Amino acid sequence: MVLPWLVIGQKSYSYSGQYGFPVVHDLSQTENSSKQSSSIVNQFEQSSNNQVSSSNSNINYLVGNFSESYSFRVAPLSIQVTYLSLNGYPLYIKSIGFSNKSKFNYDEQNNYLTILSLDLTTVGYYSAVDVNWKTFTNILSAINVSSLEIHNFHVSEDNNPSSLLSCSVSIIRSTFKLSEPSLQSNNQILKSTGLENLPRLDLLISTRTSSSILSNKKIYNDTLNEQYFTRRITIERPLTRTDHNGTIQCQVESNNNNDIYLIKNISIDIEYGPNLETGALPNVRLESIILKVIEMDCQIEANPNPSYVWYEISSNISTGIMSDNDQQNSYGRLNSIEQSVFGTTRRIQRIYQDSGQYIMQCQAQSRGKTIKQEFFITIHCLALKKTNQEMFI
Repeated sequence: MVLPWLVIGQKSYSYSGQYGFPVVHDLSQTENSSKQSSSIVNQFEQSSNNQVSSSNSNINYLVGNFSESYSFRVAPLSIQVTYLSLNGYPLYIKSIGFSNKSKFNYDEQNNYLTILSLDLTTVGYYSAVDVNWKTFTNILSAINVSSLEIHNFHVSEDNNPSSLLSCSVSIIRSTFKLSEPSLQSNNQILKSTGLENLPRLDLLISTRTSSSILSNKKIYNDTLNEQYFTRRITIERPLTRTDHNGTIQCQVESNNNNDIYLIKNISIDIEYGPNLETGALPNVRLESIILKVIEMDCQIEANPNPSYVWYEISSNISTGIMSDNDQQNSYGRLNSIEQSVFGTTRRIQRIYQDSGQYIMQCQAQSRGKTIKQEFFITIHCLALKKTNQEMFI
């Protein structure tokens, strides 16, 4: 289709408008041609603007990444596009060409537009008009990829209630034909500005605790500042040690949940303890026989991992008599009530050569705190052990 106002004799071109579209001037009829050009362009813009503000099945919502290139089809392949605008400013008029090749590449044959780099000036309403004045609108917003952040994934269990897990992202959208809302409620914001079609956030937690046990109630908060729209989602419950080493996934997705645009995963790191493990007792009683390996496990947990020190509290205290064998065994046990270091690992093994009662103490230290667990060990002679067992047969 050749537009009537474009069939002119001698022409000159000047560039005006936000996107520098060429305005045609007839040297012999400058004033009349200018009025006619302005009238036709206004007709295109009016058609485009009316289409955006009305409900129409030809509206698509697109999402790209800020500062990256983005390509899309402005109208179906079967459509002959005669006019293309961005936020009301003309980008393309058939037979004249494209206005701004420094920011766009346009394939007229395939109706395919490539934005070289999404920025504040290239997001918004792209309206394409065909020869029958039918309008196809694509509303493009951009995700600021670097703004996607997960907050409070590394916290201390001591002050966790004040540091709730959250995720936030910034989205750049157009303010074209959108009035600034009164920020009284999120529902009013979405209804008054059309923000319900912008990407939304979701926050998922995968831990060793069943999700059915946990209450992962989510709180949504939106902040609007000109073209910048920040979405935040918060998990209402504080993270605990049961979440430690779990995974947090924050994703930016389409409002209809059909598409996922961006995903970020991170491991949960909760500082806690030192404390006795669930079910562990501060005092543990063990029995064994002489010359048999006995193993002890210090049941104290913490993050960061604690340092363990095992102390021997006393020597044989069953008889109160020191024999020559009591002076020192093969493990260097001293006959004294003073503590002596035996080992520095979580688990230790001992072999006692003499019967009697012994005490081993584990001290675990982490985050400037120390917790103790004591083991009271009774060692029997082999013959005595058998005699005791026979008494109960």
